Amino acid sequence: MEPDSHDETGPRHEEYLAWLDETFGLTPPDNPGDLLAIAEAEFGAQLESWVDRFYPEEE
Repeated sequence: MEPDSHDETGPRHEEYLAWLDETFGLTPPDNPGDLLAIAEAEFGAQLESWVDRFYPEEE
C-alpha cells in the first residue's frame, strides 16, 4: 500500500515513532495493507453495523 500524495508526515513524526517504540515496543507495520485486511476481517461487520445506524436505508 503506497501512501497518497497528500499523506505527509507531521514535523514531530519521528518523535512520535520513538515514543511509540519506547512506550509500547511498537514500530510501524512493513505493509499497512496487511494490517488493514486483518482489521477488516475481524471488525468489518461490526463497523458496518455501527455505521448503518447513522445512514437511512436507500430505497
